[in-house]
Amino acid sequence: MPDVAVPTRTLTGMRDTAGSGVFCGLYGARDPWNGGADPWDRHDAGDPSDPSLPLTAEPVLSVLYPTHADYVGKVRAAAQASVNAGHLLPEDATAIVAAAEGSGVGG
Repeated sequence: MPDVAVPTRTLTGMRDTAGSGVFCGLYGARDPWNGGADPWDRHDAGDPSDPSLPLTAEPVLSVLYPTHADYVGKVRAAAQASVNAGHLLPEDATAIVAAAEGSGVGG
């Protein structure tokens, strides 16, 4: 799947459900790689990134994807591989690639 093959955030199936009920735990959690500029990075409880690492340990997107075209190309290849494997519908792959094209990820 493109979100896993070409990541831009930490994805996890783990989530602290204390105070929010089990339902919230069904969706897991995600932490955008933005240099520690989101609410997950302001506390350790429930942060899906490794809280033992410094905030600067989040991957730097411009290093992973030096150009926007590089990022979009990797997403396109991952989406096509998922279609070929039967895990993704072609129309969903098209939507995923379009979202990547419209993102600011890369360089």
